[in-house]
Amino acid sequence: MKKDEYSFLELFGNIDDEYIVQELQPWKRQTRRYMVYHIGRKAVCLAFIVMLGLCLAFHDQVHAAVSRFTTMIAEILQISNDLEPYTDVINTTQEKDGISITLNEVILTNNSLLVSVNLDAETEYDGIGISVGESIKINGREYACDSSRVYQKQNLEEKKHQYVVEWIYDEGVPLTKKADIELGIVVHKQIEDMDGETFTFAFSASKEELQKNTVHLNLNQVISLSEGEAVIRDFSINNVTSSLKLESDKFYPEEKQYYVEITDMQGDKYRYSLVKEDDKLFTFQNDEDIPSSNSEWLDGQIFALSYAYDEENKDSMDFGTIGSEESEIFKVDFAEMQPVGQKFRIELRE
Repeated sequence: MKKDEYSFLELFGNIDDEYIVQELQPWKRQTRRYMVYHIGRKAVCLAFIVMLGLCLAFHDQVHAAVSRFTTMIAEILQISNDLEPYTDVINTTQEKDGISITLNEVILTNNSLLVSVNLDAETEYDGIGISVGESIKINGREYACDSSRVYQKQNLEEKKHQYVVEWIYDEGVPLTKKADIELGIVVHKQIEDMDGETFTFAFSASKEELQKNTVHLNLNQVISLSEGEAVIRDFSINNVTSSLKLESDKFYPEEKQYYVEITDMQGDKYRYSLVKEDDKLFTFQNDEDIPSSNSEWLDGQIFALSYAYDEENKDSMDFGTIGSEESEIFKVDFAEMQPVGQKFRIELRE
């Protein structure tokens, strides 16, 4: 590469991203004159992208330096790759080698992206299941998640092949406004099938579109415990998952196992297990099926069970061995769980 080309690269790479963002923001007080000027600036930016692409396409180093800026400008101007809209992709099925995946729904919460899919196979495989990668692609860029998980809907016969996959981002899902999203789901025919077959779903969707089917309530409801009190901070529910957040300094998860039992208007009960502890804030999430979000209200009761060591290994769970030493064995008998504090009601309809 010539020296002058290298100098251009060095200078171009040092441009502060914030300058580009500021230049493409709308004027706070837009007159007709400023609006025309602002549209003109966007047109110049687009022309700039095309010019760079045509003039510098044959220089790999220049292409790498320019890529970051063209992607940023395209995101700010909301220029997409014309992927199919979310509403057209939902309920579509992909099939490979006798295995099919149907995309049921995609849901965005504050800290995760959840996807409901159906898995069907022409042949019965022993140990068939699915997994997901550690990232999702948004506007062409890979975003690694903090954790991911897959669980199967098992309690209802008609949902025996329905899975829910979740990408969890502790600081929030990096999705703003409208974006192109690409998700990869891997099907494994047997446990030994480590590589599996990847099914990719790509679509264009807005943040509001993926959040609209979630009911989220900020409750700040105080309930009395046997000692002290707890505050129900918030509750959320959609077609895929449901969670309840409680704040209290009277929970001792190192000594007791906690869960919340939710009862709907029809008297059906649903168990929510403790899945996260952040200082004094405890998050409970549904184990299997979820209550209907169409209910007018839900009743809740907190339960607790002390961990008890069982020397005779009766009606207990074995957590395996560590090295040559046997681990402790704890009883898990839900019938022995005791209610903690008073019942509470969550009003889903005002």
